[in-house]
Amino acid sequence: MAKSKSQRMKEYRERKKASLGEKWLIQESNRTREYYKPTSQLNSKEKQARRERIRDNVSAYRKRQTALLNKTNDVTLLKEADLDEPNPLVLIEDENGVSSTSTQQPLIVKMPLISAKSKGGKKRASHALKRATNEICNLKKHNKNLKKSQNTLRKRLEREKKRNSTRDTENIRKKLLYAECVSKEIRETSEENPTKRKLAGIVVSGKFMRKYKMLTELKKSTNITWRTQAKRSKKLNHERQPRNLFLRQKISSDVEEFLCRDDNSRCMPGKADAVKYGKVKKQKRILNDYLHNILIKFCAEHTYRI
Repeated sequence: MAKSKSQRMKEYRERKKASLGEKWLIQESNRTREYYKPTSQLNSKEKQARRERIRDNVSAYRKRQTALLNKTNDVTLLKEADLDEPNPLVLIEDENGVSSTSTQQPLIVKMPLISAKSKGGKKRASHALKRATNEICNLKKHNKNLKKSQNTLRKRLEREKKRNSTRDTENIRKKLLYAECVSKEIRETSEENPTKRKLAGIVVSGKFMRKYKMLTELKKSTNITWRTQAKRSKKLNHERQPRNLFLRQKISSDVEEFLCRDDNSRCMPGKADAVKYGKVKKQKRILNDYLHNILIKFCAEHTYRI
């Protein structure tokens, strides 16, 4: 009958052990270590399968060890019993005259061996203290890093405060200097010329000065009294009205009528040549002559200065 693959491999391993011994075991362990994959790199199913396999192997190994230990204990007890000399018998009579036999040496009784391992699983040492010390060390490191980052942020904040304080003081100084310069300029111009004084009063005394109640400060800094401030009018915001509106309208109507005459322009015949202005639709016209010649003709017919 042909041998199976497992039987052939078993015989091969036995031959290797007999020929090389421990050297072959070291080679095999190094070879299998190359293909080993750590548990951290496995997925959940592979982890569970590996742990179950290891658990079964460990339990089988423990059973084999306990059986081997019981067997060796039985053999040693039997050997000790065989090597001992036979115990001589002694007759002992009691008060009633009944005789009984006894031995001088104690009898050896064979009892089943109960090992400590058979009572339960292997007790593993508690690593709670080690975990606690590691956690304390990690917390100390984290606390140290936090203090370091806090110090860096505090120093950065102090630098920003100093920088901002210098910037704010510089801006405030410039604004105050600008206000002083403007007030002095207004004061000098108002003292030199009364017309300029009125103009300065009209410009300065506006709604913002009234809103923030700075008219008294304006009087102190520029010597512009409330009477000058009261003369403020809307002349600066006044829009100039166009003059001779009737004349302008008459000229525009005459120009339009002159250009629409048949001797000056020609009407386009197409329907798409119309232009719509609002709701009025007008047809396009093309000039018959250059615009310069038409202007000369218009000036000859009318008395307008164009």
